[in-house]
Amino acid sequence: MLRPLMPESTVFGWFNYVNTALGLIIGWRMIGAKAGAGLVSAISNGITAIVGLVFFGLFVHALNEMLRLSMRRAYQDPLQGIEDMFRIGAEYGALVLNPNIALILIAGGVAIAIITEVINSVWR
Repeated sequence: MLRPLMPESTVFGWFNYVNTALGLIIGWRMIGAKAGAGLVSAISNGITAIVGLVFFGLFVHALNEMLRLSMRRAYQDPLQGIEDMFRIGAEYGALVLNPNIALILIAGGVAIAIITEVINSVWR
């Protein structure tokens, strides 16, 4: 859902793979590790995991873009690159604030957390 919002010249490369890996790691650590505490806790864990996923996703992709620009010598010193990471992350974050994307992220995070809670109760 993010691809149509990005400029047409955007090269996505490993975008799907990186986001999938982040989703698996964060889901395992933030939802899976806290499963078994009840339905209300599962909803909270799902929302927390989505916030973590968005944060780390923005960080990784902003870092990647900053490194790409630094290889083209766009920065005078390392501090300019780090400062630009925040600008890039803010630009990407503005895309994630699209109501459709935010709604799907929240609904998906809550749904996965509830499914994890149900599986945890059946598994034990």
